Amino acid sequence: MASANKYISYLSVYANKDNETIRFKIYESATQTVVDVARNKVFSMDGNIGGIFQFYSIASPKLSESTLINSFNFSGVTVLSTSISSNKTHITLPETTDVIFLTTVFNASINATVYVDDALQILGSNLHDSTNPIAIKCCLKMKSV
Repeated sequence: MASANKYISYLSVYANKDNETIRFKIYESATQTVVDVARNKVFSMDGNIGGIFQFYSIASPKLSESTLINSFNFSGVTVLSTSISSNKTHITLPETTDVIFLTTVFNASINATVYVDDALQILGSNLHDSTNPIAIKCCLKMKSV
């Protein structure tokens, strides 16, 4: 998908027995060369690696496999306090704040995408009913190798 500035490949890999080493190679069509990939994987029967929200990359150099939400706020709302831990963000707003359809504003780590209830979030254009907790996922963007 050159138009999206990323290339994604979905692979199904099979082996003759458990614990065989899977080695990857990449064909570079521009130079007509084959490149050995340093990252290997041990085959596991009925195993599954990666998915729509967490891919398995063979990029070199290796991509970071972690993502963080560095900040999370609401547009046009005065925040009294914010606390971000590894899996929860607590935001205290003034008692008079109308929490229905707030616009989220966030900053995530490099190469991360943010999802709320499996919907991709675009900075500054995400309206949410915040009367209940919002489930947020922060995932790595797919990148070409």
